[in-house]
Amino acid sequence: FAWFSLQTYRESVAMKAWDTTTATITHTELKSHRNDKSTSYEVKATYAYTYAGKEFTGDRVGVHKGSDNIGSWQHDTYHLLEENCQSGAPMTCYVDPESPDHAVLFREIRPGLMALMTLLPLLFAGIGLGIMGAGAALALKHRRVAVLRARFADEPWQWRADWSLGYCRQRGHSSPWPVAVAAVVWNSLAWGVVVPLMLDGLQAT
Repeated sequence: FAWFSLQTYRESVAMKAWDTTTATITHTELKSHRNDKSTSYEVKATYAYTYAGKEFTGDRVGVHKGSDNIGSWQHDTYHLLEENCQSGAPMTCYVDPESPDHAVLFREIRPGLMALMTLLPLLFAGIGLGIMGAGAALALKHRRVAVLRARFADEPWQWRADWSLGYCRQRGHSSPWPVAVAAVVWNSLAWGVVVPLMLDGLQAT
């Protein structure tokens, strides 16, 4: 997902330099894709445009490809295209000057979808790394205790650092810092997804 997000971002940046022309929508539809848990939507369109005196047909609607159910972009875009298709009103179209048969109607990045595709993989990767790190730390601790037990078989107070220093640490007591750090990371990632989704909603309205 992160790779696709990077590719989409690079495409969007490149499209900023594409030439502008007008297109006429000849067909549009809103397709739905259902699975066991949710339904996603994808707006489809066919449009005709002229560039450098030649006529072309395009079918790419947005910089993001495929279906999704993030926000109302798919539905809003479909209604806009359907209105223009019925009225015959021209729409702005962006054409790749190096390859005029490549065109797009909407070249803007969708913040909510972009954040979801980028931050969620990072979240799961972070959780996985955290579990691996905790497991490695626990294994190292057990190994250290085993070494101390073998070295000080008759001196069990040497098996733990607090015992060897003359005090006993209360069991069940843990530092709040790991939980605090996890909370900060989780909330940062969560707001990183929620805020772009809210912006998508505001743009749609």
